[in-house]
Order: sequence, then C-alpha cells, then structure tokens
Amino acid sequence: MDIAFYRTTPDGEIQRTSGRFRTQPAVTSYASELSVDHMIGEFLRAIEAFNRLGSQWKVDYILDFSITLAPFRPAQGSSFIPTPRHIAVKKCVVNVQNRDDQLCFLYSILAHIHHVERNASRVCHYRPFLSELDTTGLSFPLAVKDVAKFERLNEDVAVNDMSFDERQPIPLYVTPRRQRKHLVNLLLLTDDESNAHHYVLIRDLSRLVSGRTKYSGKTFVCPYCLHFFCTRSYSNGTRPLMFRSRSTGCYISETGRRHAALYGDTEGTSGALRSIRRFRNVSNPGR
Repeated sequence: MDIAFYRTTPDGEIQRTSGRFRTQPAVTSYASELSVDHMIGEFLRAIEAFNRLGSQWKVDYILDFSITLAPFRPAQGSSFIPTPRHIAVKKCVVNVQNRDDQLCFLYSILAHIHHVERNASRVCHYRPFLSELDTTGLSFPLAVKDVAKFERLNEDVAVNDMSFDERQPIPLYVTPRRQRKHLVNLLLLTDDESNAHHYVLIRDLSRLVSGRTKYSGKTFVCPYCLHFFCTRSYSNGTRPLMFRSRSTGCYISETGRRHAALYGDTEGTSGALRSIRRFRNVSNPGR
C-alpha cells in the first residue's frame, strides 16, 4: 500500500512525501479466509512503529492499495537445473552445478561467502567449505520453510529467498535478521516438466529485476520489499547506507529500516484506511 503523507514545519511550510507499506505473506485456501481487519491492523502497527521516531508525518490519503495473489506450491531445492535464458543473459546469478547431490542451498550460501570470479558455477570451489555451515537437524534438499532454522544455526548468515515468475520477483522467505555479516539473496528455479527446484545465488538484484520500470539507469533494490531506488547517498557516518526512491522520495537503509520520509502519525490513519477505493488483484504464478 502506498500512502501520501504531509506535515507542517515550524515556519508554516507544508511538506509532502509518500511511503510504501506491505503486510506479511499469508497462505489461504479460500478468499473468505482473508481478514481485512488483520491487514489493517498490520498497517496500523507499522505506521505507529515508524512514528515513534518523531517524524511528525500525518496520513493524507491512500495512493494505491493492491492485493497480490499467487498459487502456492511448497518448494524445496534439489540438484542442478539450468538457468532460464531470460535470467542467464542478465549475468546476475551464480548457478552452482551440483549434479550428484542435493546441496544447492549450501553451495549458493558458500558462493556468496567465498566469492569466485572465474568459473564460479563449478561446485569444486565450494565443497571444501561445507564444514563451515552448521546443518544440524536439517534435511536436504532444504525446504523454504526450513530456511529460518538454518539461520538460527548459522548466526553470521541471513537469507532472503524468492522465485521469479512472469518476470516478477515473488518473495518466498524474507529474513528478519538484517544485521548479520552475510546477507544472501537466493533465487529458487523451477523445472516445469519435473517440478524440481534448485537454489541459485543472486549476485546482482538490480539486474535480475531490471525491466520492471521505464527507468533505464542503474537501480538499487531493497532486498526486503523489492522496491527499486534510483539513487543512493551516504549519511554523515552516523547512519548506514541509504537508498532514495525517485518515485516516492522515501528512504530505506541497507539494514532494511525505513527512515523519516516513511514515518506517519496514526492520528488520521484509521479514516484514511477506510477511504480505500481501489483494489487491484494481480495473479502471478508463484511458489
């Protein structure tokens, strides 16, 4: 949901900005199981959390409200699957060729930790480092639902997992552990004939999602909400690296925390949420 905010400065000037908010993915069998009250509650809590930092933004109106629907099929990695051509030409992923085991998840993690420039897809680069990862109690191929268990076992690693359908990224798992040394973005490929799945490392998220907008320059993509930004700037050293949205003017840091331009007072939020007039249902094949 995109929300327009405003605030009045001490000298009487009206400032305006906008922010994007989203709810957690939910699995449901029937449309009647969707709870509007629950979604509104999530938005209210998110805006209230942002407002704790004293930005003084107030909700003006709803710019856009959309519900994205996608078929859900529980997925797990397996052995090697070739990278689809429309992804391979972007040169944005490392697809480790594990043809004799089902450890593609681990190899992709190690491909991030142990960067290799030449022939990065060869599994021999990463097998010597398998012992660095704690896999106690895990079974392979690793199911998406077990990614959080892997993170609990490996305290230096955080993982985002997504699929890519109709040339749109679909989050499968978004890490809540955003302060770790290694933030690894994984893509889960699918073989339509066998319904097999295979993890690959995303090295350049910007290249992967390129083509979603008419903007032709380099973009910077938030690894958590997948919203793109056209510029990035550095603070005075007291804050982390920040990304600035060309379309909304909001900021997101590499730690995943949204800053001042996204915060809003809850004083007018309930009325604004009730003023939602447009729902856009988008059906994308997914996992």
